[in-house]
Amino acid sequence: MPQKKYIPFPDYTIIGRESLNSGGRDTMKYPSRKEQKDKFDGPMRELTRTMESRLAEIKDETTGLDPDMVLVLETVGNIGNFYTAVKNTQGFNWLVDSMSESIEENEEFYKDSAPSGKELKCKLYMLLTNRTALEQLLQLWDKFNREEELPRGKKGWREIFNHLKDIRTWGVEDRLQDTGLLERWKEDLEYQDSVKFEIEFWFNNDQDKQRLIESDFKSKIEEFEGEIIDSALIEEIKYHAFLAEIPVVSAEKLVVDFKENNDNKLLKSESVMFFNPLPQADYKFQVEELEESATDTDNIGTTEQTGMEPVVALFDGLPLQNHQSIKNKLIIDDPEDFEDNYLAKYRLHGTSMASLILNGDLNNSFLKHERPIYVRPILKPDLENNFDGQIRETIPEDILFIKRIYQAVKRLFEEGNDGVASEIKIINFSIGDKYRPYLDKMSSLARLLDWLSWKYKVLFMVSAGNKVENFDFEEGEYTKDSLLKNINENLRNSKILSPAESINSITVGAQHKDYSEFSLNSNIHVDFFEEHNDLPSPISRFGLGYNRTVKPDILLPGGRQIYNKNYLPEGNYRFTPNFSPHNPPGLKVAFPGSSPGLNNFAYTTGTSNANALATHKAAELYELLKTNEEFTNIPDDEITALIKCLLVHYADWNNGYELLEETLSQEVNVNYFRKHAQKFLGYGFISPEQIYGCTESQVTLFTTSKIKAEEGHQYIFPLPESLESKTIPRDLIITLAWFSPIKSQFKNYRLAKLYFKPPQDELMLGRSQADWHAVMRGTLQHEILTGDKASVYYDSDNIEVSVNCYDKTNELKKNDFKIPYALAVTLKIEEDINIYNEIEEKVRIINQQREQIRT
Repeated sequence: MPQKKYIPFPDYTIIGRESLNSGGRDTMKYPSRKEQKDKFDGPMRELTRTMESRLAEIKDETTGLDPDMVLVLETVGNIGNFYTAVKNTQGFNWLVDSMSESIEENEEFYKDSAPSGKELKCKLYMLLTNRTALEQLLQLWDKFNREEELPRGKKGWREIFNHLKDIRTWGVEDRLQDTGLLERWKEDLEYQDSVKFEIEFWFNNDQDKQRLIESDFKSKIEEFEGEIIDSALIEEIKYHAFLAEIPVVSAEKLVVDFKENNDNKLLKSESVMFFNPLPQADYKFQVEELEESATDTDNIGTTEQTGMEPVVALFDGLPLQNHQSIKNKLIIDDPEDFEDNYLAKYRLHGTSMASLILNGDLNNSFLKHERPIYVRPILKPDLENNFDGQIRETIPEDILFIKRIYQAVKRLFEEGNDGVASEIKIINFSIGDKYRPYLDKMSSLARLLDWLSWKYKVLFMVSAGNKVENFDFEEGEYTKDSLLKNINENLRNSKILSPAESINSITVGAQHKDYSEFSLNSNIHVDFFEEHNDLPSPISRFGLGYNRTVKPDILLPGGRQIYNKNYLPEGNYRFTPNFSPHNPPGLKVAFPGSSPGLNNFAYTTGTSNANALATHKAAELYELLKTNEEFTNIPDDEITALIKCLLVHYADWNNGYELLEETLSQEVNVNYFRKHAQKFLGYGFISPEQIYGCTESQVTLFTTSKIKAEEGHQYIFPLPESLESKTIPRDLIITLAWFSPIKSQFKNYRLAKLYFKPPQDELMLGRSQADWHAVMRGTLQHEILTGDKASVYYDSDNIEVSVNCYDKTNELKKNDFKIPYALAVTLKIEEDINIYNEIEEKVRIINQQREQIRT
């Protein structure tokens, strides 16, 4: 058990940024000019005809809008700075570039000498185009085919033409594809008189153009007998949207026109990027009579008011604030008066989240927080759709959800002079949009969280989302292996839910674990992962994230998910998730019950639980950092980075990799299995029992600072003499965390790429667990190096770890951004040798020597 303090690193030395491994020269084979001409000459010229047709359609309209089209260019492989070429080509306006779904090598595009099945990255460029731009494009295309030199400033077009996989205009399918709108309407059209949806526009920096776009689209909605309920324009994330409502009959016409490819002005609106369903978190609970427990004050801490300022915010449903386990520990801020009509018996999700954040799993609560939490209600009970006896807490559809979150966070830090709760460092966001799984397109909500996180240096804790589904198996086949293979085959349908792809946030998945005691009745229930706690919950969602970042970041217990066993007529069995709150298994939480008492408890499962437990641990870290002397004088924005760093620092795959490998090794290319496993495991599991600090055989050095563009900060970790030449199993764990500014319209969305190169030679170590490419794509780099070979070094030798800041876009330097970061490095050995005192003394000597030099 850790009993010793963390040791601060000696001050860094400023060095130049260490170079990244480039991976060698790109040897991509792409089609010849003749092949590209044969394939794309016709489509290129068809674009002009499409534009002429568009001109003819609108010549009688009086919208004031110039005829524009959105041109989509899809490419394979790495492209140089195409942005400059677009900027220098008259008539084009840059909209977005983003990653597209990868493809396997084929006869057109491959690396090395022949196609071998490798994955190739694809990219989408979306450009606003008018008649002048298309004329320019055809001129450049003809020059390219004649092998003529392209004009200065436009040479980037040559790379695009070489790597071009597809060229087309943004159409109706793009506006609806993978948005979930048609699926949502399929549900709603059956029992509603009208439907609401979000119209997300291509962002235009010209304010006059914005007004014309809004006016034009409002007229189109009115033609469908609809109305605009709300609008939002958030410059910082390039978000421009309407919330519209139309009658069911109009919605049905839109669906028919889409399916039959009929002409429809609304669907063909060039200013529209996406038609989205309104985000919805469908939390359903079967209301049951729950037992009242006697108040156990040892298990829930004090119920007295403490007067401390909150540092954790909960954005969720309204909790039952007088419940004995959370009484006097909540600061409710309800400026929209959600409490009206929010009856006590409906306060389910918010109550359980507050209970877990404050007390942990009440089956076995290791720590109870006395500091209150701030609560902002953003869910409401759906009183109209309780047809199946279940209570639903949903996202209100009166204003755009992104706008509500934007205003709620600004209120924390900017309302009045100082904000309503400006000390907040952590925001729990256990709400996933069930209609928006991450399918290679970054959601606007995720972009918003990233921008807010950077602006206010606040850490969002986001749940990965749940995937609730039934499974059919034959007699004798309902095993761990069968379920894992089924999940693996359908991974695309089990991707994390928006906004879990946010790069500045910590995304939390659910581990199949809790501390309840129960006996499984195998006649009616099945626990597929029984005795296998080092696996994700079967209802947890999986990664990867944006640009193939590691997501979810960490997994914590979400409760053991059992299934009801139902016999089917044909002799098979159908297994349905059991969500009864009445009995274990599950995390034990405060809950209202159908006859709300103030001491009811329930057992629940899912990623919201895991995220609340992770927030509980983050709050524990805050108290540690604010009360221990080694952390004094750390600025608030760096404190948040250090919480992020230390929370992930203890993540480990445990036996999860082996359990996945023994089941799925035949389903996945063995050379890529580690990359595949991280979709399930992220950086690994965090134990709610984790105690922060050092032991004699486990030593952690930490630091926080701010770094400028292209700088390197070099830190030294003294090596203990007692390990020299010894074959002792050892781990070196290094975690770097930071917050990055973003640029919404570009693939280089993350502007600050911080990284370290793990030292391996001094202690004869090798990388393990998460793939080393993936760990460098987000705002967390967590690496575990292991070894047991004897290493030879001198008493004065140190490990050097350099934090580097890569400014690929030059935006950091241009804006004079300084990036707050935190670094933690742990050396852990498996023998009873006191390396702590050795390292602590060496750090003291280094600091003393440097102080003498300064004076």
